[in-house]
Amino acid sequence: HAAQFGVLDDVVARHEVDQLGTQTLGQRVGQIPFLVGLTLVADQAAEADAAAYLDVVAARRLPRDGDAERAARKAAIGEASVAATEVPLRVARLAAKVLDLAASIASIGNRNAVSDAGTAALLAAAAARGAALNVRINLPSLPDAHPLRAEAPARLAELDSSVTKREAEAIAAVSQRMSA
Repeated sequence: HAAQFGVLDDVVARHEVDQLGTQTLGQRVGQIPFLVGLTLVADQAAEADAAAYLDVVAARRLPRDGDAERAARKAAIGEASVAATEVPLRVARLAAKVLDLAASIASIGNRNAVSDAGTAALLAAAAARGAALNVRINLPSLPDAHPLRAEAPARLAELDSSVTKREAEAIAAVSQRMSA
C-alpha cells in the first residue's frame, strides 16, 4: 500500500494543486490513508446496517399472542433497534467527514475537476441526511431508558447544521473556482 500511496501522492502533486503551496497539499495527501480506511468502514457499516434491519424485521415477526410473548417481542425489537439506530448514526458522522474533506479539496483541487469535489460534497451531504433519517425513524423503537432516545435529537440537529454549512461552503468554493 505504501507504493500505491507514493504513486497517488505524485499524481495529486502534479495534477491537483493549482495555487496553494505544497504544505497544504501535503495535509490533504496525508488524508489519503484516512479515505482508504473510510471506504472500508463504510462497507462494514453498510453490512452492519443491513444486518440490523434484518434483526428488526425478525423481532417484529415474533409471536405476540400472550403477555409473555408480547413482552419478549417488545424487548427483541428494542434490542434490535439499538443497532439499527447506532449504525446509521455512525454512517452520518462518516459522511460528514467525507463532506469536510470534499469541501476542503474544492478550494485546492484541479480547477478542471472541481465539479467532482462538488459532486462528492453533495453526495456526502445526502448520505449524512439519509442516515439521519434512518436514526430518526428508529428512535421510537428504542427501549425507553436507552440514552440515544434522549441524546440523538440534539446530535442530529448539530450534525444537520454542520452538514448544511459545509455543503454550502463546498458549493460556494466550487462555484467560485468554476467562474474564475
